[in-house]
Amino acid sequence: MNYLAVRSHFAAQGLVSSYELRQAFPDFDKRRLVEWQARGYLQRIVNRWYRFTETPVDEPLLWFTANRIYQPAYLSLETALSYHGLIPEGVYTLTSVSPRKTQEYHTPIGTFRYQHLLPRLYFGYEVLRPVGNRPVLMADLEKTLLDYCYLHPELRTADDFAGLRLNTDVLQAKLNPARLADYQTLFAHQRLNQRIQTLLSLLPAHA
Repeated sequence: MNYLAVRSHFAAQGLVSSYELRQAFPDFDKRRLVEWQARGYLQRIVNRWYRFTETPVDEPLLWFTANRIYQPAYLSLETALSYHGLIPEGVYTLTSVSPRKTQEYHTPIGTFRYQHLLPRLYFGYEVLRPVGNRPVLMADLEKTLLDYCYLHPELRTADDFAGLRLNTDVLQAKLNPARLADYQTLFAHQRLNQRIQTLLSLLPAHA
């Protein structure tokens, strides 16, 4: 098995696992992974995941990596708040939610954090395709707000939410109130509803 064949098969996604290699090439010898890392062709990210070093470490690759190295998971919380334009600064840790246990990986290309969410609450994401053959699962705006408020029960008062420095003009322009209400019904969590109401009180229309 030569590197050019592997590169031709997987380079478009920029990331590959040893499992995918064995599936595509049943005679694959895992010793090639050591060899190709030594030659600078591949960079080990975490566990059995490797990046083709010629692939730029840009936002789409980081998003795709976050989805792939710990599954199932979708991007949410701070990363999704940034994607939807609700927080002013870039996010240096990729944040996701997963029905699996809370986990965090410190890798050569960034930190990936996963927070546990009940399996029944694993919904409310869209499939993005920012670059080529790299589908990315990202929480929609309404689910982002609910995930964040649900996983941050310390947020109670208007001052607490004001401290997040959310862009309330963007939030008001993009928010789908009907979808938010539908999602709240699925959460069935009274204290969460109270937090959301406090957050919405900061919107210009409620001022």
